[in-house]
Amino acid sequence: MRFTKILRWDLENGLWKNKMITLAPFFMILVMFADFWNRVCAYDRAGIFPKSSVSFGDFWIYLYGGMKVYRPQDGTVFLFPVIWILLLAMPAFLTLHYPFRDMLDIGPQILCRSGSRKNWWLSKCFWNLCCTTCFYLIVLLTALFLCILWKRPLTADLHPRVIQILFQLTDQPTEVSPLLPWYTFLLPLLISLALNMLQMTLSLFLKPLFGFLCTSVILICSAYAMHPALLGNYGMLLRHSWFIKEGVSYRLGIALALCFIFISMIVGLIRFQSHDITNGVYEL
Repeated sequence: MRFTKILRWDLENGLWKNKMITLAPFFMILVMFADFWNRVCAYDRAGIFPKSSVSFGDFWIYLYGGMKVYRPQDGTVFLFPVIWILLLAMPAFLTLHYPFRDMLDIGPQILCRSGSRKNWWLSKCFWNLCCTTCFYLIVLLTALFLCILWKRPLTADLHPRVIQILFQLTDQPTEVSPLLPWYTFLLPLLISLALNMLQMTLSLFLKPLFGFLCTSVILICSAYAMHPALLGNYGMLLRHSWFIKEGVSYRLGIALALCFIFISMIVGLIRFQSHDITNGVYEL
């Protein structure tokens, strides 16, 4: 069985038939936009800023902004970035089950017919990348659709006052550009791809649930500490150097994400080549 046939099988059964990949991001953004707009309207009534100034760019940073740099020595409260965590953890959770369920169900038959463990593993890698990208695109398209529906400008314009109030940044010096840089739309996707590939590879060494736990720990640690080694920081727009002086570099973030994706694929392939898929240790 050729690689293309295995990939077609994976896309059909692990993506097109998996309704949660499409429904989860759609309903998540509906709820998040409702919360965003309720806050905007409340601030408008209070005279803090007019809701007419809010654009798609403001909503995008509301989704993927994350949180300001946490400095415990300043006595500030750690505000858990729930929205950002959900948007990165949900695609990781949705891509957790299928590869190993397939491995235990019909994986042995496909491997016997194809005679290639490499094709099976690479197909799962491309399936993972496709699912994560699909999740992200639905987030983006739903956000655009809601902005059109509420007659918000479909621009990448940023309004510093809106961002400062929404994220409580009054005590943090910022260097806000009037426009969202192009990489603020690319990096959340790349970081999500890297984390999901890392999770799938770790699940070859651990149970899948522990692979997801590792991904979640990376995200939580990234929120708690701004450090170049913590991958989640590059997917948190408020931590970028375009926003704060000491922020992380988007160039380094892109390079690290691509390295994580490539290395995860190679390490996973090496592990899977000698892996006994009949022992059932990867049941969830």
